[in-house]
Amino acid sequence: MAKKSLLSSSQLKQIESAIKSVTDTFMRYPIKYIKRSTSLDRFQENRQERKTQEYNLEALVVFNPGPGGLGKDNQNSDGAGSFDDSDGYILFHIDDLKDVGLVDVKGNFIGESNSDWVIYQEQKLLIMGNTIGAPLIDKNLLVRFTFKIDILNG
Repeated sequence: MAKKSLLSSSQLKQIESAIKSVTDTFMRYPIKYIKRSTSLDRFQENRQERKTQEYNLEALVVFNPGPGGLGKDNQNSDGAGSFDDSDGYILFHIDDLKDVGLVDVKGNFIGESNSDWVIYQEQKLLIMGNTIGAPLIDKNLLVRFTFKIDILNG
C-alpha cells in the first residue's frame, strides 16, 4: 500500500527538484571515496592485500566546531553530557552516489563503514557510519557519513 501524503505528486517532484538544485549548487567539495573490496577470508587475514576502487564525488563536508576545527567543545572531562567521537560529517545527494554505482537497485548505499574511507583536501577521513536522510515518501534523497580524521595514516 502506498504511503499517503498531504502533498500532490507534482509538489513532491518540485521539492525533490529543489533539493537536487541546492545540493548541486552548494555541495561542491571534491572528495575521493575509496571503497575496499570485501575480504575472502572470514578471519580477514588478507586485509592488506584487498584491492580498492576510487570514486570522484562532490559533497558537503562539515567539520565539528571547536579548536582547530575539531569537535571537542561538547566533550566534558568529567564524563557528564554526551560524547561525540566524530570530527564531522559528509553529506551526499543519493543520485550522485547512484551515478557512480554506490547505491543498489533498492536504493541502499553499498559502502562499508568499517573498511572504506574518504580523501578530502589530501586528508584521510575514516567513515564511522552512515545514515539516510531527507526521506521523501518512498525515496531517500541524502546520505550522511560521520567521519574521524585518520591521524595515523592521513
